[in-house]
Amino acid sequence: MIGRGAVALACVAPACACGQADAQALRVFGNTSTLEIAPVLLAAQQMGSGAVTVSSGGIPNLFSGEADVATNAETQALRVSVEHPNLRVIFTVAEGYYRIVGRKSSGIAKLADLRGKRIGTIPQTSSAYFLHAMLATAALSEKDVTLVPLVPIDKIPAALRAGEVDAATVWEPEIQNAADALGADAIEFQNKAVYRELFNLNTTAEKLADPAKRQQIVAFVAQLIRACEQIRGGSQEAIGLVAQASGFDAGLIKKVWAEEGFHGTLVHDLPDVMTEEDAWLAGANDPLGTGMHRAARPRAQLVRLVDPAVRLEALALLHPPSDAPSIHTLAEAQQAVARLETDIANVEGIRAVKRLQYAYAHYIEQGRWGDAAGMSWGCWVTTARAPSGKAASTRTTMFASTASGRLP
Repeated sequence: MIGRGAVALACVAPACACGQADAQALRVFGNTSTLEIAPVLLAAQQMGSGAVTVSSGGIPNLFSGEADVATNAETQALRVSVEHPNLRVIFTVAEGYYRIVGRKSSGIAKLADLRGKRIGTIPQTSSAYFLHAMLATAALSEKDVTLVPLVPIDKIPAALRAGEVDAATVWEPEIQNAADALGADAIEFQNKAVYRELFNLNTTAEKLADPAKRQQIVAFVAQLIRACEQIRGGSQEAIGLVAQASGFDAGLIKKVWAEEGFHGTLVHDLPDVMTEEDAWLAGANDPLGTGMHRAARPRAQLVRLVDPAVRLEALALLHPPSDAPSIHTLAEAQQAVARLETDIANVEGIRAVKRLQYAYAHYIEQGRWGDAAGMSWGCWVTTARAPSGKAASTRTTMFASTASGRLP
């Protein structure tokens, strides 16, 4: 996801006014025309303009000296970190669930019908990667379609309506505008298990090494966690702030609000998502001839871009030791860790089963009977050593694979 023009709010400074902002305030940059920015706007308002300024922009502003922290999808973090390996991803502000909207009148009834069609998107963005991932589920790639770059983003609804493209994908709420423009002629494709945008808060290693600046960043992340909790709890205040900043109608924002996830954490699978996506960005698929060819970075290199310490410090700020449940013995600590591991194992197991179900259905739909027959499933069971006199705990991890060792 990339930005567009700056919009000013009571707590949002226009990009050109950054030099006039309070030098002591934390300078936050992000795409203020997106729904994902909602927790940032709410947190900034609650902290006050003297503590935080928000301007329209993104990760590049970190390296122009204008920003202390900046939001963007993980795609832009991957792109910029090639030249700036000191970039640090510290918090997932939101998750965006993307859709492809197509024209039924173009002969599109299922995802595989996109073969040979013209598809509008924005190159080298999270929406372009979503398209790549979705095409792969139908055994297609970018080479099987005609990609049509559509910039600025608000050109997409008109291009679909005029028949300049057969389908399109981009982030909310513009893709909803595209669906509305087609009316009954619209058909949608969405699979949240294939990909979701990770709209993260980013900074630099140098900023985090500055004790005073780190304190500001930690305080802001703590407020972001609160803001996400309020949004999940049904607070409507953030919708008004997004409407004011973006210029989109509040009714439109409410219509697509469910296409965003505000979990207030640093997602655990971020390094895995980044590893798969970096291989795509490295140039293995370059149908537009961007010339962006380089070696894909291994997971061990990319994981160094992710710094979970800031979120942990923010949680400690929100829940100081006096407020935290007391743990008096080693046994209690071990039990707490075991409960956490069980929660994580349950989530991993559910995801594995969903991937298995999806893969089987996909192979059957494509008539790939050999692949379906060659699928295997099972589980690993690990036993954790327990303190004396206590029952040992076990963890069951589901897995699924094909003969090739990979799910689609």
